Amino acid sequence: MAWQHAFAMEAFIGVARGFNTVVPGALGVQDFSVVGLFTLFGYSYELGAQYAVARRGRDIAFASLGWLLISVGEVTWRGMRGEP
Repeated sequence: MAWQHAFAMEAFIGVARGFNTVVPGALGVQDFSVVGLFTLFGYSYELGAQYAVARRGRDIAFASLGWLLISVGEVTWRGMRGEP
């Protein structure tokens, strides 16, 4: 994939995420946008679906890490400043 295509796709995906603020988690809308952009740029829809699943996996991993840190209590203003 050319870097120009990847740059343009990420820009369009960012716009698509902004448009679907009504849908919780942008479920379905973001994934359909990713697959549609891949087919628009001449790539297979299977590759687009794989990329959409990988993006969702990354989102889940980072959200899980954030919730884990919050639940442990390490991510607080006191904890970051080192106050007792």
